[in-house]
Formats: sequence, structure tokens, C-alpha cells
Amino acid sequence: MPSPLVTALVFTALVAATAVMHTADATAAADPNSIVYSWEVLDYTWPSKEARDKALADKTYIPENNALAGVKVFEGEYYVTVPRWRTGVPASLNKVVVVDGKPLLQPYPSWEMQTIDNHANLLYIQSMEIDPQTGFWWLLDVGRLHIFDRPESQVNTPPKLVIWDARKKRTERVFVFPNEVASWTQSFMNDIAVDHARGVAYMTDAGTGALVTYDFIRNTAARWESLAHTKFEPGYALRIDGISYPDLKI
Repeated sequence: MPSPLVTALVFTALVAATAVMHTADATAAADPNSIVYSWEVLDYTWPSKEARDKALADKTYIPENNALAGVKVFEGEYYVTVPRWRTGVPASLNKVVVVDGKPLLQPYPSWEMQTIDNHANLLYIQSMEIDPQTGFWWLLDVGRLHIFDRPESQVNTPPKLVIWDARKKRTERVFVFPNEVASWTQSFMNDIAVDHARGVAYMTDAGTGALVTYDFIRNTAARWESLAHTKFEPGYALRIDGISYPDLKI
């Protein structure tokens, strides 16, 4: 698990041009692995100081339990996920904003959609994909809260896939996974990849060891758990955006 106390976003050449806007050192901007934002502790754009103080007091905000997991760029803005691995995470999906020179997390699309008392909200977003053509965000909601915390604090709700239209600022669709496809008590839907041309999402269930697919056109999901679908290929070298990483082998 990444350390929540020293968390940094490091981006590749795909977003180097945007990094220039946030980097004072021109030589750092020329580096394809420039640091755009960095934190020692993640903090949020609270409605007021009183709201922050109250969250600290009632432990709905526990700074050391907040760690970045996912990073996406959409139309020049940075969005990050903060998994609800443990209690004390006020918002799981956020936009990075700079206030008085300090990068903060602004709950996205709103504070109201981040509360965990409503299971229709964004409960636990760890991974997401964005279609730059349609503006659709495929938000994978793990559903199960605080799974790395004390057993008495864990909450089981159905995992779901939320399709958010970022340009129209509205939810396009919500698909709740049936228990037989993704267990409501044992699954850990931790990652997603999307074939935007076909409208098919591929998700990993690390909790029970399976691949889950979702077809947007048919609005159906399926589970694949045989070795033929889930085994790794020994010696496979990673290749990301046309760049090979021979030293990073599975």
C-alpha cells in the first residue's frame, strides 16, 4: 500500500506540456517525468474551517488514511482517486485545485455525491477510465468500504459502474453488479480498462480472482474466472504508450 504521508504524482511525456504550466523550473519541465503536484498530507477544499475541524474531531477525516491511487487528465485538469481502504476518507474522487499555492483536493463532482450514508453515491473509487471523445467517465465503485481496516468498521455494498458525462455534468448510467458476477461481500473490483470503440469495460476482481466484463450497449455483465482468462504470461514485458519497459516484467 502506498504511504499516505509522502505522495507524489509523476506523469510521463503524455502530459509534459501541462506540467510546464505548474513547474517553475524550466529544466524540470523538459524532463518527461516532471513532478506536477506533490503532497506530504492530502487535504481538501473544505466548506469552512469549522467543517474541517469537525471532520478531524469525529474522524470522518483521518489524514494518514488518505492516499492517492488513480490519476487522470481531462481537458487540462487533473483528477485523482483516494480509495476508502480505511475510515477517515472524506472524498474518493477529486479534482486537483491550487489554493494559495497549495494543491488541494476538491471533491468531484460535489461533496454531496461523496457521502457514504447513501449507497447511490460514489462510495469507493479506486480506478477509472475516461473517453476523451464522448466525455464519458467510467467510474468503478468498489462498493465495499474500509476493507483494510478493523472488521467492525467494514461495510459491504454492491459494487457498481457509474458512467458520468463530464461535459453535461450528469450521471449517464449506473450499473450495479449482480452478486453472482461480483460478490457483494468478497469482491475487490480494483482496476478497469475500457475498449471505447466497442463500449466494453474489462475489470479485475482481485478479491476472488476473476475478470469481469461489462457491455454498455447490451447493459450486461459477465464473470470470467478460468485460468485461461486470468493467468499471467511469464516474462511479459510491459509496454505503455509505445514505450517498452523491459526491466518491469510480470
